[in-house]
Formats: sequence, C-alpha cells, structure tokens
Amino acid sequence: MLFVFLYIVVSAICFSLFRSRRDLTIEWLIGILSILALVVGLGDMLGGYDRYIYCDLFDSNADRIRAGGPFLNPESPLMGYSKEMSYVIWNCLVAYITPNRYIFILITTLFVYSLLFFSLRDIFMKYPISILIFMGLWFFFTFTYLRQVMAASCAWLSYQYVIKKKFVPFLILWFIAYKFHNSAIIFFVFYFLPERKWKKSTIVTVLILSFLIGASGLPMSVYHLYDDALDIQRASSYADDYPGIRVDYVLEVLVMIYLIFSRYDEIPKDRKNLIYLNASLMFCIILLIFLHSSNAGRQSWYYMLGIIYTLSFLSSKRGKLDNYMKMVYMLVTVLYLRIIFDWGILLSPYKSFLTNGHRTNDPIYYKYEYDNGYDADKFYRPAIDIYIP
Repeated sequence: MLFVFLYIVVSAICFSLFRSRRDLTIEWLIGILSILALVVGLGDMLGGYDRYIYCDLFDSNADRIRAGGPFLNPESPLMGYSKEMSYVIWNCLVAYITPNRYIFILITTLFVYSLLFFSLRDIFMKYPISILIFMGLWFFFTFTYLRQVMAASCAWLSYQYVIKKKFVPFLILWFIAYKFHNSAIIFFVFYFLPERKWKKSTIVTVLILSFLIGASGLPMSVYHLYDDALDIQRASSYADDYPGIRVDYVLEVLVMIYLIFSRYDEIPKDRKNLIYLNASLMFCIILLIFLHSSNAGRQSWYYMLGIIYTLSFLSSKRGKLDNYMKMVYMLVTVLYLRIIFDWGILLSPYKSFLTNGHRTNDPIYYKYEYDNGYDADKFYRPAIDIYIP
C-alpha cells in the first residue's frame, strides 16, 4: 500500500538522521515535502465528497470567466462563499491558468505545501521526527477540506510573528486565513495569550472545566453566532451534535497532556517555547470544548502546530532514541494508520489522475461524479491554458 510504504520510507530517513545526530538538509526537506505534495495533488478525486463539490464549483466558475464574465461573477455558485473571499479570489486566479479541475487541485496543493515549508521549515530541519508527527496528525486532511486546510496553512505561517511580537503581519495573515475559512476566527486570540508557563494544577483545572463545558453541549449554540459570517447551512453543519461525546477527542487530549507533562519541567521559559506550549494547550482545550460536534474538532487545527513543535522538541531534547520518543512515534503511527483504515475507499487503492478512468467499484465516483468527460480523458479540459481577457 502506497501510504504505508511512504510512511516507512520517511520514518527510515528521519530516524537515520536522528541516530547520526544530523539535521535535515534543505534539499532533503524540499524532496520529502514535494513527494507528499505530489501524492496528494496528483490523487484522482481522493478524500471523498469535498473534492467533488470544490471541483464542480471551480469548473463552473472557470467556464464563466473564460466566457468573458467578470472576475467576481455574482451569478457564479462559487459566490456562495462570498463571506470567505480569499477562497473565491484563489479560485478565480487559478481559473486564468487552467480550466481543469485536476490542475486546480494540484496547484492548490502545491500552494498549501509551500506555505507549510515556510512555516515548518526550521522545525522539520532541526527535529526530523516532526515530519512524522505532521504525517500522523494532519497529512491526510490535506486531501480534502480545501478551504480549512488553506486557512490553517496561512495561520501557521503567522506563528513566527507572534513569537517576534509583530502584530500587523500576524493580523494580515490571520485575516487572510479567516477569509479562507471563517472558523479561523478562533485563532485571533492566540496573539494575546499570556506568555507564561502555567502550573500543572492550573492546566488540569482548565481542562476539566473544558471537558464539563463540552460534555454539556452548550458550545454547540456558539455556532449560531456564525450566522452573519457563514451561511446558515454550513454553520449548522458544525453545530450538528455527535451522538454522545467524542471519546476519541478525550483520549487524544489525555495522551497529548501525558506526553507534555512527562517532560514539562524540560520546556524552557523563553518566548518561543511558551508560545508553542500555549498553542498545544489551546489545541487540547478546543477538542474538549467541542466534544459533541461532528466537525468542530477541525478548529483545533489552527493550534496543532504547537503540538507538532512541543512533542518534537521534547522527543529530541535528550538526543537519544529513548522510550519517550518511541511512545511519540507509536502514537503518530497509530493515528496515521487509523486514518488509512477509517477512510478506506476514500484513499485506497491510490490512483492518480495521470491515467484515465476511475477506480474499480468506487462508490464515491458513482455518487458524486458530475462530469463523465473527465473519466474518458482527464485532460479534455486543457491542463494549462492561460486565459487573457
């Protein structure tokens, strides 16, 4: 299976570098991220429904632009995202390069991984295990949820400005992220979090309160506040109650907090480490607050970079492959494999758009395919066709 093979290869590279006490070179990092990006970007409508709806909107909007319509066409279904104008503008810009949905996905994926390169470059190069943590926590989500993935990628780019206390660049990146996906509103408070190392007892108290609030179901009503920022249907989808509480969220928080607390005293009190620690704690708090939501856990993505950094730092600090690092590796491996098996046909068997046709017995194709022309010829709409009005 491609995804398992990919994980094994990256694991071998990362642990080889760790044992030899070498940092990841920029060339190796570009190579690894390029491979990950191409696996995602060349995928043939993998990830489920989201790719189909986003591609359908892209195709129809590209047709309107290329028929001589305005850059922002009020008659385009894409304008259903008019409150998230970053995403609308991105679609329109790419439509001048290609009318083909597959190239749209590829360009969008390369854009996302370029942002990831600049926001995680130093972490990946200094702590190679961080690549594996990224793969376990977030890699598969880049196949789908395009708007929120783009929003989170922009938000992660702003961490450096929080650390450097540069509010204006942070604000600009936050606003762009917010206009890719309005859920990024939850990230605005990050700049203003106190720069301190909290007592463990304080953290536990806050987490227990977050759990009680989340278990009560009260936070679901918060999504009604989005009615002015989001269309009601999408806001309601976030407010859909999960039958019971998300036990997986609780377990994830317990494991993350255990790993952080195990070496809590080794986290320095400098601004950089405290900023990432704050993000880690916010990640856990958000998961607990939205225990009844089917989808709102994705809001924790904006703070996930804190988990990636903190666990990478603590795993690598002692410079040896000890039980702590093995535990972190086992955790991210389980998370990685869980997605492969849980998503099933959404990901496997892997097929790229470089060959025509579709996967045998693919129910997603039969349910959501809107243009059979792509099945006969993936490039019946030109791959690269620069449109000049």
